[in-house]
Amino acid sequence: MFFSRGYDEVSMNDIALEVELSKATLYLYFQNKKSLFFAIVLRGTKILNSIIRETVKKEDKGIDKIAAYRNAYKEFTENYPDHINIYNYFRSGRFNMEPDGSEERRTKSKSNDNSIPYEIACETEISKLRKERFSILCHSVQTGLDDGSIRQDVDPVEVSILLSAISKSLSNIPTDHLQALEKGE
Repeated sequence: MFFSRGYDEVSMNDIALEVELSKATLYLYFQNKKSLFFAIVLRGTKILNSIIRETVKKEDKGIDKIAAYRNAYKEFTENYPDHINIYNYFRSGRFNMEPDGSEERRTKSKSNDNSIPYEIACETEISKLRKERFSILCHSVQTGLDDGSIRQDVDPVEVSILLSAISKSLSNIPTDHLQALEKGE
């Protein structure tokens, strides 16, 4: 429902009706709509990381690892476009999250009642997975520097940031640009 209607257009009542559970039963599993949404974002993030991990580890040369990363990201955007859309919404600022995974909020929550709210736990896990993807890309660039498949005068972090931005942009290429690529124009 989040995929088809968007976060703001879905209520816990709607979800309960769709999955044929009582609203009370749904609340046994998720504290609120935000927790459920974060769980879906986390699931998509785990899928993306798994695809990237498996694809990149098959390659030996750094330049091939980078190409594999890009192809894995592209494969994910093509096969899981709804997950990309809700991930972008998740990262849009709508949820007022800490930039690096809510370390401060997690610490405050834990010190108050010794438990971490589910959405903060999801947010933290998503942040760890995001860092893992960046680390895989940085390692791939460093491998290329080490094996000579990438020129020696590049900074692995700068190149990884650029490549990451390019990979993310793959899901937002305008249709007319895609058509031009396909036609070879």
